[in-house]
Amino acid sequence: MSTSPDRPQRENTAVPTAKAENWKQPALTLLKGILWVALVVAAATVLAMNYEIVWEVLAEFVPVVFEVLEESLDTFYEKVVRLSPMFAQMATAYTGFVALLVVLYLVIRKGIKAYRKAQVKKAELTEVYVNAWEQWYGSIQAAALNWWNGLDFPSKIVAVVAFVLLGIPIALLLSFVLGSLVAELL
Repeated sequence: MSTSPDRPQRENTAVPTAKAENWKQPALTLLKGILWVALVVAAATVLAMNYEIVWEVLAEFVPVVFEVLEESLDTFYEKVVRLSPMFAQMATAYTGFVALLVVLYLVIRKGIKAYRKAQVKKAELTEVYVNAWEQWYGSIQAAALNWWNGLDFPSKIVAVVAFVLLGIPIALLLSFVLGSLVAELL
């Protein structure tokens, strides 16, 4: 194998997948990001609006589960290990305390790992979405400037008048809707 400068070594011949190609389209990338944010906001809104139901389920379910576990452990210590009821209750309390410490330790470790992964993912997604936004906005801006520069002077006057005539009713409609929303909130 020659390493002379006139012969290239090995070129990367990997064919990009369809998913990788889709992520390179900035408008599609931004649309996917907006969709995920909308889904998370919708889920949070549903949970916030139905907090009574969620709280009631947790308030009823969690104590029952702990009570069943406690009674089962008490019975285990009394019947299998042959402890007196008083010592069985003490053993159950110590076992529960140790189990709580183990669960707390595992939750903290998982939380730290999840936080680190989230920071890395946040940096990756920030880079992807910033690049997609810049590409999409740049392409829209270039297309708009290309269209504007292609117009002659009378067409530019007509375009400005059309934008003003369309912009004023849209601005009034938006101000009316937003004013109505603010008035209902107050």
